[in-house]
Amino acid sequence: MSRARAELGRDHAAEWAPPPFDHESVGPDARPRVLVEVPDGAEALALWRALGGAGYAMSWCPGPERARGHSCPLVTRGFCPLMDGADVVLSALGSPVEPWRAVLEAQVLHHPDTPVVVGASAEDTARLRSLPAGCRHIRSPLTVGSVLDALQDALAVRCRTSGEPA
Repeated sequence: MSRARAELGRDHAAEWAPPPFDHESVGPDARPRVLVEVPDGAEALALWRALGGAGYAMSWCPGPERARGHSCPLVTRGFCPLMDGADVVLSALGSPVEPWRAVLEAQVLHHPDTPVVVGASAEDTARLRSLPAGCRHIRSPLTVGSVLDALQDALAVRCRTSGEPA
């Protein structure tokens, strides 16, 4: 992975061709935007295809551990363009949990109205000790069904609490 390719704060899925989208009546700007944080590119691609087919727009960040020494700009500077563009976050960065926990805490601190769904194994959940307030947990390994259900629920709660149309 080249140094530029490893940079965090940019969408690592931006070069991928658009996935098939079954909802022709909704333009790309009206689709809910999901920031997916998973270290594995194959898992990100599978989620990207599934989410795109279900009507979501997706950006991908592999996380600070995968980026070879690059730190999360949200943690270090309080700003990440991927978070600014997200309606909901799916975070499944896994071990080691300390950098992951720092990312989750920064997301809740700087974007308290953006729901965060945390996909974690029982072991990682125990190592995280507790999730930051506002984070929702789904058990990994992730399935398309569990991810879609969790994202839909998180967005529904966001709309009810913010007054946005569901």
